[in-house]
Amino acid sequence: MDMAPSTPESLTPHVAATTLAFFGFAGGYEPSKWRSALLTAISISDPENLAKFEAGFPGEVAAVKLISHTRGRAILRAIATRTGTVK
Repeated sequence: MDMAPSTPESLTPHVAATTLAFFGFAGGYEPSKWRSALLTAISISDPENLAKFEAGFPGEVAAVKLISHTRGRAILRAIATRTGTVK
C-alpha cells in the first residue's frame, strides 16, 4: 500500500515545485544551488539527523518523504500548482 506522509503548512508551492524538479519529476522547476544542497543532505540523512532537519525545515523534509510515494508525487504536483507556481 502506498501510504504518503502528511503535509505540514510549511510545504509551500515553491518547496513542492523545486523538490519535484530536483528528483527529476515533472511539475516543478529547478531549485537554487543552496536548496539543491539542502535536499541532498535531507535525502541522505540518517534518522537522527533527519529529525534535526525536520525541526528547521519541516516542509522540505515532508517533500522529500513524499517524493518516494506515487501518491506523494501527485500531492506535491497539486501543491506546486496550487497558487500558479508551475505552469
